[in-house]
Amino acid sequence: MGSSLIGFWEAVGLKKFFTNIDTEGAGTLLPQTRFNYQSSYSDESALLRNSIVGGCVNWMARTFPEADLSVRRYDETTQQVVAVPDHPLRVLLNRPNPHFSGRLLRMAICTDFIVTGNAYVIKVRSADGTVVQLWWAPSSTLTPATTSRQHQRGYGSDEDNAFISHYDYSVGSSGASTQIPVEDVIHFRFGISPDDTKLGRSPLASVFRELYTDDEAASFTAALLRNSAIPGVVLAPGEGVGAVNEEDLNQIRDRWSDQFGSDNRGRLMVMRGATKVTTVSFSPSEMNLRELRRIPEERVSGALGVPAIVAGLGAGLDRSTFANMAEAREMAWESGLIPIQSLIADDLSSQLLGDFDDDETAEVYFDYQNVRVLQADATDMARRWRELVEGSIAKRSEARAALNLPVEPGDDVYLMPMNLIEIGGDAPPPAPEDDEKYDVVVDHDHHAHGHTSNGALDDPAEVAAALGDRG
Repeated sequence: MGSSLIGFWEAVGLKKFFTNIDTEGAGTLLPQTRFNYQSSYSDESALLRNSIVGGCVNWMARTFPEADLSVRRYDETTQQVVAVPDHPLRVLLNRPNPHFSGRLLRMAICTDFIVTGNAYVIKVRSADGTVVQLWWAPSSTLTPATTSRQHQRGYGSDEDNAFISHYDYSVGSSGASTQIPVEDVIHFRFGISPDDTKLGRSPLASVFRELYTDDEAASFTAALLRNSAIPGVVLAPGEGVGAVNEEDLNQIRDRWSDQFGSDNRGRLMVMRGATKVTTVSFSPSEMNLRELRRIPEERVSGALGVPAIVAGLGAGLDRSTFANMAEAREMAWESGLIPIQSLIADDLSSQLLGDFDDDETAEVYFDYQNVRVLQADATDMARRWRELVEGSIAKRSEARAALNLPVEPGDDVYLMPMNLIEIGGDAPPPAPEDDEKYDVVVDHDHHAHGHTSNGALDDPAEVAAALGDRG
């Protein structure tokens, strides 16, 4: 855009709407516009100041720590994947450092992960190299870097240079940075950014225009209320009144502001001379931007996988009931939180678990046993496994492992109902129990004498003979 054109927009007071252009390329510009909406949300704090993002992200951050982080591995004895409650990594994740709890750390990771698409945790090692503390680092302070020009462009491979050689850590505006080795940083990514494959991409990147719309609507309404604390009117001399000098105009304006400003709105004012009053302000109904603000609420909640009703947004509360609220919360977990937790658990397994465990079958996972909203699913799962065990389809050990319960060696059995026997194949014939009172008796003599039988011992002679045979 030429300097003369920018000067024109500056002269008419509209420069800010036409100069906020992405100068590094059109990669961040949305279709059908040359205004770079992303630049208005260049940092995490700007995004969180939006009420829609704040509502959704705050709910996710509050709810995210309800699922505990734990470690599990394959057990050769039971041939099942079992939890390891005393694993040293699990202990560290619950108390990462002297100042942060495990829940607070997960809350910080969740917020940064959603808003920026990246989250970082720095490992602190002891003298022998053991990881003894974990510290969250804001995504604005760490940048993945490489010394290879090919890798700086996000492609290619050099044997002497890794995809990421180190992370640059910087705080403040001094420009000084410290290099942190890759092995001392846990980098969580939400997908992969097409602009820089070393970084993740925020799920909010596709709704910057909707966020800007919502913020502008809020600012517009607030400005009207702030500037129209008095009725927006034009006062003009009535018929027969001559010209009014500047001093009288200032006096009338100040008196009008005093009479109707702030808490004096709605009071009665009487003018001495003939005065024509023309109202130009908006009425409350004309200032209603409710429907305009519904669209950003729907788009943002959809991008984050959190139903608007769960975040307390108006777009969802219009149709909320106690019945569908429970279903909406479960949906928020399944479409919003659980996929994110799966990504974070995978990164912990690949970037941190190796410092504590060399078992390739071990993995970090989120335990949902204490998540109340998911207990209905847990109950259904327990019922299904009970049916499988009682039906002799699954072992008791398989059911306990699937339900994240401790598995003992004695659980590796099938439960067979007492009233069922196995027949066919190589199964041995069932032996009569000692406490059985009767055996199955076939009356061969009765058939030999030409008598017919219905297969039951209903003839007194037959019963006596049968009991006599038993001695």
